[in-house]
Amino acid sequence: MTVWDGEVAGLRGAPTPVPARKILILSDSQAAIAATKQAGRTGKARTGNLRWVVSEIGRRKEELGEDSLTLGGVKAHVGIYGNEEADKLAKEGAEKIPNTTQITEGRLKQA
Repeated sequence: MTVWDGEVAGLRGAPTPVPARKILILSDSQAAIAATKQAGRTGKARTGNLRWVVSEIGRRKEELGEDSLTLGGVKAHVGIYGNEEADKLAKEGAEKIPNTTQITEGRLKQA
């Protein structure tokens, strides 16, 4: 599992079951945001998590309108509490998966 896979998997929980009319989903992974937007435009997603996220975003926008969900970015590792907690949980989760390769901050780490 790569950190990118983890970031996309993290997006899965964002659009549902939130009852709000408008949602802003923030991620520190510009790659995950770009891949989600591109897959939404092209209809081509290379992973199951990405397909699910794109499908759910599309469903929500169809149901509640184009402006009901927005993807945006935040800077990584600048002390934003929610982001720091999300990074911590992602790392803990990735460490529990045996024999996986993690790519973090430009380095390759064998778990």
